[in-house]
Amino acid sequence: MSVINLYDRLLFGKISSVDPVTNTCLVKLLDKSKEITCFLGIPFMSANAGIRFMPVGGETVVLGINPAGVPTIVSFILDPDLVKLWESDDAKPEDERELYKRNLKPGDIRLYTGNSEAEVYLSSDGRVEVCSGMAVVSLDSLRHAVEFISNTVKWSLLSGVNMNAGFITREIAGVEQRIPGMVEYNLEIEKVTGKIASLKMGDVVNDYGVPEVGVLSLPKTFSLKTYAGIVPIGEVYMDLSGEVVVSGTTIRLGGVLSSFSLVRGETLVTIITQLVNSIITAFGATQAKEGMDSVILNSIASMTSTLAILPTVLSPTVKVL
Repeated sequence: MSVINLYDRLLFGKISSVDPVTNTCLVKLLDKSKEITCFLGIPFMSANAGIRFMPVGGETVVLGINPAGVPTIVSFILDPDLVKLWESDDAKPEDERELYKRNLKPGDIRLYTGNSEAEVYLSSDGRVEVCSGMAVVSLDSLRHAVEFISNTVKWSLLSGVNMNAGFITREIAGVEQRIPGMVEYNLEIEKVTGKIASLKMGDVVNDYGVPEVGVLSLPKTFSLKTYAGIVPIGEVYMDLSGEVVVSGTTIRLGGVLSSFSLVRGETLVTIITQLVNSIITAFGATQAKEGMDSVILNSIASMTSTLAILPTVLSPTVKVL
């Protein structure tokens, strides 16, 4: 039996299998006809921090063996067979997808894994990107900007501020479901007792995924609501026609610095009602001139009709500060 001298040198091998429990790998040596089991070296590890990873098999590695004969993977290298493939210009797009997804500049670092293109990219000029397929979060140190590229963005805080943007999703019957063909920006503020306020823009739908409509039965495109518990008590919304509706227990328009004065509807209704009643009483108590009876009767009927619609034309709940 020949003895293979493995000491005082670095060996190249290819991982055949991985044991995640023992953190060891079976490696077939490329320059010796031999398979050995060795520990999986870790780039960094301390008592409370580290970088962990687990190979899938087939990776080309460099082995180091100490004088006691214990082999350890000390680094990974680009598979020589793949290098030859790329140099021959026969590489398929899927073969070079991960390696050439980014052209790294001196000082750049890229961590990536999986077929979903999960990636963390650190550029030498200070830009940071966290990616998973088409979902990208970019931190730009030069512009002091944070950018999101995604079909759906969700943000939740323990304080009760929740934000959703992109495709509409709702939790219906305990399952989060996507509402096809609809997008929104949705911001909600909640307490233990229920919602405080919510802002929705785009396709406005309720908690059950049903589109909300306005008084013209047209879908809303903007909705700002306030709540008492779970019950909405006030709302400002706009529908597809461009109509803006303000509803609430009390609506105040204007203030001390307003450019124009606004009529106080509650006061004006009272004044007009008193005036019209006075005129009707005067007509009824005065002898009409010959030939004018029908005119007076028609006038009284018209003023009576006006009194009936005054509360709807001039809402008694509208006030001016």
